[in-house]
Amino acid sequence: RHSLDASVIGGRSSPSGRAGHVLQIFMRRDLVDRLCYPALPYGEVDQDRLPLSAWLNSGSSFNWGQARILVHPDFFMDSERVRMFSVSADPSFDSGRHAFQEELVAALRAALPRTAPDGD
Repeated sequence: RHSLDASVIGGRSSPSGRAGHVLQIFMRRDLVDRLCYPALPYGEVDQDRLPLSAWLNSGSSFNWGQARILVHPDFFMDSERVRMFSVSADPSFDSGRHAFQEELVAALRAALPRTAPDGD
């Protein structure tokens, strides 16, 4: 319905046959060590690259390694701290992304239990 390619799980391919997506996340440098950590496969902390900000600024090769980002709403909902941009290779899905996201949020709200704002 939204042209999202689901062929990898047995669903329909996108109309254009292009299934790629890119998500760019930009954050203030002073937040990198609060929200990110260098990781080994499966998420274990890579102690050799701590702190991550120092390793990123060291001139080391970026052709290996992983990192994890902790998506904390207080930071990710503040465009002065974090900004995200996304694009899809399939123009039909990319142009209808907003409608897809609205329907996805509605489906998740209906399926997931509600909790009180204070966590009770």
